[in-house]
Amino acid sequence: MSIPRIGDRMGANEGLPLGYRRCEYLESTGTQWIDTGIKLSNESEVRCEFSREATYSNSEGVWGVYNDPLICAFFSNIVSLGVGRIWLPDASASIGVINIGERYNSYYQNGSFWLNGELAVNRQVSPFETTATASIFSVVHFRFLGRIYSFSISRNGQLQCNLVPALDPNNRPCMFDTVTSTPLYNQGTGEFLYKAISPETAYIPANFTRVGYLESNGTQYIDTGIKLSNESEVRCEYELQQGTFTGYLYGACTSHSVDDFSFLASLENTNTIHCYAGTERPVTFSEKMIGKVSIVQTAKNVQLGDNVKSYSKQEETFISGRTATIWCKNTAHFAKARIYSFSISRNGQLQCNLIPCLDGDNVPCMYDTVSQTALYKVGGDQFLYGEDEEASKKLPAGYTKMNYLESTGTQWIDTGIKLSDESEVKCEYEFIKEIEGANQYLFDAQM
Repeated sequence: MSIPRIGDRMGANEGLPLGYRRCEYLESTGTQWIDTGIKLSNESEVRCEFSREATYSNSEGVWGVYNDPLICAFFSNIVSLGVGRIWLPDASASIGVINIGERYNSYYQNGSFWLNGELAVNRQVSPFETTATASIFSVVHFRFLGRIYSFSISRNGQLQCNLVPALDPNNRPCMFDTVTSTPLYNQGTGEFLYKAISPETAYIPANFTRVGYLESNGTQYIDTGIKLSNESEVRCEYELQQGTFTGYLYGACTSHSVDDFSFLASLENTNTIHCYAGTERPVTFSEKMIGKVSIVQTAKNVQLGDNVKSYSKQEETFISGRTATIWCKNTAHFAKARIYSFSISRNGQLQCNLIPCLDGDNVPCMYDTVSQTALYKVGGDQFLYGEDEEASKKLPAGYTKMNYLESTGTQWIDTGIKLSDESEVKCEYEFIKEIEGANQYLFDAQM
């Protein structure tokens, strides 16, 4: 029997409406639960990514309908047996021990149940449909003390609900259903615990479309609303447009010699880039003028591509009197450039993280994943926009780029590359949980 593909997070590429913030999970303390509003049948498919966080005094119902009179439910732990169990109208079957603190991917279809890609139960059930609707985090009085990372129900291949953990615009935890575009809230007492996803990995709203870049023709700009200081760090992927102009890619100051923090490109005579910080004389570059480039600027140094230069003085304290703008400084001296990404941090805390987008009306904007607001152009013509050709060439047609792959502890990939004393390995990663009494190798090569 073939195993359905359940390796990626359900709904991981689904967006949320403006004002909502995605969470990694919602967690019940034993008194919270949600009614999905969906009846279960022999034609239902249920996907759930979950983890037990504690043992309940009674059996633990993750999802389902109980005593309808039909039973179709999944229990992560039957206290009397010490194992998980799937209850079906015709029978029930154990699926083994489900450990506390371990994350599981589960999939149920027509009497069969998979756990982390392994077929745990294979049974046939007679046709049925419940009269009650399925709940999650609790099945009647059987409470689940744990986390749900994603949940969906389909029938005959048609998605009926796809629940994404989220915070609503009032910061109240909910499961947002991307099928009906409605938030589902706690039907019990107390409130869910949650872990919000950081702005660096947050998602744009459902009706927004991400584009590769926004491009200014030298007449428009965006105000970030953030003041720059000696504690700021600006990151930007950009591409200066060929031609002759002198303008600021970004910047803020009251006085050019007091509180300046900016990036000036001069393509008219000198073909140079000047980066200012406080009262410092600028750090100057004369390369990387054409093509896509990344810059990281602080009040101590500037990294342009692979080239790093430092300012002569680094002890002064300043904060700009005006807020930072991109594609200009102080609403003047416009740059003709494409911006692929832009962020500002202060003391390591992200203040804005701007993603080029088209909003629901196809108007170009920068969506800020920190404030969860769309920033629009000021003055001039509308922004041009396009796809990042460099990024799109990296994958064949039909492939979709994802933010990450996550292992549950049983998956691995062979790179086919041998390592040596001349090798260099670069990796962005995040450990999800500690495996007690065991080493965790992110990558390895040995005899």
